[in-house]
Amino acid sequence: MSVFQCECGDTIKKSKMIKHTSTCWGTYQSCIDCLLVFSGKEEWRTHPTCKSEAEKVMGSMYKAPKPGSMHGKAKQDAWIDNVHSLLNNPESGISPRLRPYLTRLVEFDNIPRKEAKFLNFTSNSLNLKSPGLVKEIWDLFASCAKPKGEKPQQQKKDADNQESWSGWRQEIDSTLQEAGGTLPWRALQTKVAKKRVRTKGTSMEDAKRQCLLAIPPAYLSDKATTVKLA
Repeated sequence: MSVFQCECGDTIKKSKMIKHTSTCWGTYQSCIDCLLVFSGKEEWRTHPTCKSEAEKVMGSMYKAPKPGSMHGKAKQDAWIDNVHSLLNNPESGISPRLRPYLTRLVEFDNIPRKEAKFLNFTSNSLNLKSPGLVKEIWDLFASCAKPKGEKPQQQKKDADNQESWSGWRQEIDSTLQEAGGTLPWRALQTKVAKKRVRTKGTSMEDAKRQCLLAIPPAYLSDKATTVKLA
């Protein structure tokens, strides 16, 4: 992670730059490794890690890692940079209750990217006892891990492919309409229950039971095993 020297004289890790620049009078910062100078409060964000600790210590004896071996580090840095951007965006909508925890958390260099490890790490590092609060923090971090720049056409396609649940009666009616107005009750039950499971995550057994209870009596016949739109 890059380390900067501010005009004010302080030396700051990249993870703490947002907090520092928000209160400091300094008008520029320089990278202590490559000596590049960045003006204003935001330009430093564009600077990636330029030299590792191993490279600085070993000097000419340092051997660069094989291509692809730094992929995880690059993903980690990009992830944290996205979180920084979110924190610094006044229109991000981050809850004031969560913002202090996020600000403290991004100061760590070893934040896990897997949910289970992240939840455990955050609980211990921030001394949080509320699983619900920790999960909210994870949800925000997870949203920052999603790749940016998705094409609008793909976004529209994904939105079109998303199913929604309209309610038992509406789903029963639409399923019957698609089938021409009539279906065997078992076929109707299975189709509607499967959609309920896909959209709401309930069990198949429970969905089938609720489907049968939701079929209007007017759709049923004592002499037939079919369900027909009334």
